[in-house]
Amino acid sequence: MREILQNSLDAVKEKDKPVTIKIHQIRIPASEIGAADLSRHLDMAAKYAHQQDDLHGVRLYEKALSLVSKSKIEVLAIIDSNTTGLVDKKWDALVYQEGTSNKHGMGAAGGSFGIGKNAPYLVSDIKIVCYSTRYVKLQRGRQENFIARCKISAHADPDKPARLLQHIGFGTKSHIEDGRRVPPTRGKDIYKDFRLEHPGSGIFILGFNPLHERWVDKAKEAIACNFFAAIHDKKLQLRIQDTEITYDTLDGIFESSASKERAYHYYRLIRDPNARTEVVEGKIGRFMLYLKVGQDDHPSRIAYVNRRGMLITDARRFRDNPFYTSIGAGWAKYVAVVRAADDGTDEHIRAMEPPTHNSIEFERILDPTERSKTRQSLSEIRKKIEDIVRSAVTNSMDSKEVNLDELCGIMSTEDDEGAGQDYGDGQFPTRIIASRLPRRGKPDKHGPAGGGNKGTGGGRGGGPAPAVTRDEYSFSSVRAIRRGTKLRVAFTPTTGATILYFAVRPAGEEQKPEQPVKLSGAKAVSPAGARADVDGDRVVVWPKGGDRVVMDLTVDGGLGYTGYEIIDGGSKK
Repeated sequence: MREILQNSLDAVKEKDKPVTIKIHQIRIPASEIGAADLSRHLDMAAKYAHQQDDLHGVRLYEKALSLVSKSKIEVLAIIDSNTTGLVDKKWDALVYQEGTSNKHGMGAAGGSFGIGKNAPYLVSDIKIVCYSTRYVKLQRGRQENFIARCKISAHADPDKPARLLQHIGFGTKSHIEDGRRVPPTRGKDIYKDFRLEHPGSGIFILGFNPLHERWVDKAKEAIACNFFAAIHDKKLQLRIQDTEITYDTLDGIFESSASKERAYHYYRLIRDPNARTEVVEGKIGRFMLYLKVGQDDHPSRIAYVNRRGMLITDARRFRDNPFYTSIGAGWAKYVAVVRAADDGTDEHIRAMEPPTHNSIEFERILDPTERSKTRQSLSEIRKKIEDIVRSAVTNSMDSKEVNLDELCGIMSTEDDEGAGQDYGDGQFPTRIIASRLPRRGKPDKHGPAGGGNKGTGGGRGGGPAPAVTRDEYSFSSVRAIRRGTKLRVAFTPTTGATILYFAVRPAGEEQKPEQPVKLSGAKAVSPAGARADVDGDRVVVWPKGGDRVVMDLTVDGGLGYTGYEIIDGGSKK
């Protein structure tokens, strides 16, 4: 369905009006598709499948034979309007050619006709899809074409068994001349239910088997999730059976959906007049970034939506989505959408979309030099977008409480890629400011004896911790952030200890004092039953089994340093 709707959007005729698509079921007489002659071919295909011990093929063709023996055939009709129709090369690519794409420029009027045409056969129990089109051509006037296309296995000719027929056949009422491709049925010879009443194109799936009894609901959800931007922009409106999907009804479609897809967050973002918008420019073009931060249900992803309003990807890999960010769990949650700001930019990105329109792959560019330049340009855009997002989530964390239970596993305690990096936004007070431990030693009145082995803090001053094994720690996955005036710390005990010790030391851009910071209070937040207290320069913790511990620390004089590190002081059973 994605490719069919995308092709319709690509072929828009009047850009100030929406493309309208009607999807509905009809029943037509079997005689109108030449059922008698078709049965002979299906029978030969079944015999060939039997000879090849292809049990799946035998069942498939036996079912098809049963369907075409009935008086009526179930058909799913998908008909668009306000489109140019299937003119010349588009018709050839869709009907006659295999594995080819016809693109008339990849900007706003671009298109890819032909490659996605195999999908409708998956829901046709007789493997027949029909194409109908109507358009007006200068000097030739109104043109109407129709043809049926059948895809079954290669089989013997029912009239000449010694001759093997190819796997694709065509149905038409027109006279066929030897040596020429099968011509379409034209004009008044087209059966009334296949003949269009307006310029546009129609796809008719014969022997329609939706594979799901709630296919209408599933189709509505899929269309809303993939084309929310086109519908919101009033570039697209649809009718599925008796349901309208338009700008006015899209909210209700999402609200009634059985499951809330990530796309719903992208849709809410682009329709929100208070969302942050930024223009991001680079060598490859100009992009519009929509961004919102701070809601707990935000998916923390960046989606790319093309100019026609189709969701292409929100993948978390550069090879599939060059606009993604590496900002993951542990930061304030966010949602973002990137769109090309002009047709020229869209053309560059469109060249990297596969026929399925579900990713952006710079590796599709064949010329090595151009591919390398494109990758570099995309990397520059990605970095700019990530900087904007990172700054926004950092500022959000400064003004809101963060649940440390969600921060477990943000970064590895052994390999914190990017930890201690200065991202240039000056917002150190709200980042995660402790993430790993040095090799622990015996605690003394000044804290751990192993204090010389420094961990990684939130500023540039934190150096790498020595390589240690996990069992050398009393606890793991340590995280610390500012929460108002408190320093909130979370960790998971790694031993069966009943008492744990640790100290806190500055770890930011400033010169680090060797002495731990002075603490005036410690309070366990969770789990129930855990306790914490201050003993001199160190914190004493009574955990509750192996449950993750969350606590708030009060630092004498306030949180004046740009970063803090947690020093493991050992444990006691």
